Amino acid sequence: MSVTAASIATSKAIGEALVLSPWMEVEHLDETTATIYLSSDGTRIRVPLPLHRLLLKFRAPAVPSEVAGAGSGAAKALDQLRKKGFLVPADAVPARNGRQVTDPPVRLFDAPAQKLAPARADVVVLGVPWDFGEAGAAGARRGPLAIRDISLQLLYRLDRESGRPIGWYDADRRRAILAGVTIADAGDIIVHHGEGRSAVFERIRDVLDALTGEGALPVLLGGDSSVAYPLIDQRRQNGALDVIRIGRPAASTGAMARSRQLLALPGVERYAQVVPVGFGADHGDDPEGYMRVPIDAALEHALVPQLGEGRRVHVGIDVDALAHAGDSRPSFAYRQVHALLCRLGRAHRIASVDLCGINPWAPCWGAVSMTAVHLLLTALSAAKDPA
Repeated sequence: MSVTAASIATSKAIGEALVLSPWMEVEHLDETTATIYLSSDGTRIRVPLPLHRLLLKFRAPAVPSEVAGAGSGAAKALDQLRKKGFLVPADAVPARNGRQVTDPPVRLFDAPAQKLAPARADVVVLGVPWDFGEAGAAGARRGPLAIRDISLQLLYRLDRESGRPIGWYDADRRRAILAGVTIADAGDIIVHHGEGRSAVFERIRDVLDALTGEGALPVLLGGDSSVAYPLIDQRRQNGALDVIRIGRPAASTGAMARSRQLLALPGVERYAQVVPVGFGADHGDDPEGYMRVPIDAALEHALVPQLGEGRRVHVGIDVDALAHAGDSRPSFAYRQVHALLCRLGRAHRIASVDLCGINPWAPCWGAVSMTAVHLLLTALSAAKDPA
């Protein structure tokens, strides 16, 4: 838009009746300033107290030029608030249908916050505090917050001169990873007490549609592994997709039903369940397209014999299947999952990632959580710099 066109648009906006956005809220108010935000998408701004008082005059429809005087500095400030969404046309007030995401107290790796809009970052993170999809998963709803808290030991930092992400160092591969890869955290899906699964999953799909409009890689933090369903459903709409789940085999009828439901989605062609050594082979009643692959076999050829080479894949990691003291069940060693993720990144195209089964109530959470954070960085590296 040219300067002249922009000036005309601004003049027109100043001359129309505006009203406060129904999403506008006050976060802080003192003798000199006010911090206001939009609860719909997290947009925040600090304004001088006189401007805040001026803004409150738009609780009823009003014309900015009449409230502040045409061409004045206050009128220009009001126009900036209009552009940010704090003032909206009086004849087009958006309906307040309820918030879809909430801001967590901390962000993954302390990466920048992402409001509910197409993410320009390479990777966008979304938490789902839901643990009603699996028996024995109680406590996993606290997983997104818990893993973010642990991740603050590995901060996301920018180079002082270029402003680009520095990345991290992978001691296992002895090389830097994720240099230049931008990450943003969109917060957590809101889950209302007593809300049904279909409503929560629909909200997840809607939010993912909004966040990934410009091609960001979505990363979902669970919650139990059932929350991967809406992510996979959303990703398969952009092309054929195979599912790779690194975890113990389904222990319940409901969990096995989810693999059947996923394979029934158009575009989802194969479901590879990578299991610890010690679990048996596929059962005769497994659905078509489902395969159970021991991790030693998966490591040998990165699932190429089972899926083919260069497949577009979703990768899910179940944290509760990682080895820890006192657990006698077959489990994964860190080095196994790390090596598999690296090989998957070289052999396939990772379209999305989930880290589920995150439960701060689980035994040895402190050790397991750091292992999970390192594996999440490995998965992101496999997707974005798989050398």
